[in-house]
Amino acid sequence: MWCPEIDKELLPIKMHYFFGFGALAPVFPFLTTISKQRGYSALAIGIALTILPVPIFFVRLLVGAVTDAYECRKLALFISQLLMILTVIGLIFLPGSVHERENRHSKYGQQRLWGAVGVGTISIFSGAFVDWFSKDEIHKDQTSGYLVSIFCVLLDIYVTTKIKVVQDREESVVDDLKHVICSLRVFVFLLTVVCFGFFISFIWNFEFWYLEDLARVYHPETRKWIKTVEGLSQTIQCCLGEVPAFIFSGVIINYLGDMNVFTFSFMAYALQFYLYSVFTHPLWVLTVEPLNGITFALAYTAAISHASDLAPVGAEGTIQGFVATAYVGIEDICGLLEVDSDEDEQIDDQDDIDFEPKAIKEN
Repeated sequence: MWCPEIDKELLPIKMHYFFGFGALAPVFPFLTTISKQRGYSALAIGIALTILPVPIFFVRLLVGAVTDAYECRKLALFISQLLMILTVIGLIFLPGSVHERENRHSKYGQQRLWGAVGVGTISIFSGAFVDWFSKDEIHKDQTSGYLVSIFCVLLDIYVTTKIKVVQDREESVVDDLKHVICSLRVFVFLLTVVCFGFFISFIWNFEFWYLEDLARVYHPETRKWIKTVEGLSQTIQCCLGEVPAFIFSGVIINYLGDMNVFTFSFMAYALQFYLYSVFTHPLWVLTVEPLNGITFALAYTAAISHASDLAPVGAEGTIQGFVATAYVGIEDICGLLEVDSDEDEQIDDQDDIDFEPKAIKEN
């Protein structure tokens, strides 16, 4: 009987991605809707998302440089896991108001796909748990999702102890790093990554809000199980979109090249946003989610592999810190583009109101 060959050395990395990203699934995709339920307006959330990247920008660069200089990547990972637990606990009580730089494309994709599996698996269960324990309540009780997240972080901490970390250093790394950072090629690359981050922020930060608006305006019968739909959207994004993209990312990137992958991803974003704009039923949006494999997984893997090409030996953490900051640390300013309206809150409290969208009334 044929059995797939498993690299036991990389198994802890796979499990880390599974539990680490699985811990994010019950919390971070739902943050905007949690904030909305607790009374925060779209403007307030947009301002928070705009301010948040400022410390993130410096922290990412600092952590990348420190881990390169002092060879303490594992310690930094432990600290981030502990901070994750404290963050989730805070949300519960928050009041309202491998050294070989070569066969790397496929190796990164084969490990990172387990993060997608973790999110896809755990998000659907956490969303269903929230709906189940909230029963018929309009305002959802997120406690079960928080507990799932904490449990996953604890498992992730255990798995992390099994990971072997080896770092290479070279004496000329500082001079090489200066040369890389000042390169026009690197500037254009980072600008491209910022654009990707800007687009993905609309999906990560406001897709669930958008789904709940569709349910409220067009299909109020879906509101009782909307959290399950939101969790299912994450599952489809990850399992039908990201996992296949991560698996074949090495082959695709080697064949097309990093830049062509970026172009292909921009085209996929255009299609994805167009489809979001024309659908009126939350369930129809689920058919768009597999495109996340192209718009996020494939593009992100290409960005990581390109950063690996650019980085001098021993400075990988610093360069990847720049890339991560460009991808997820700058784009949240788009939150301010959301309209702040008190009308949403009034309609949420009056489910029996016969609401017609303005566009329908005008027609």
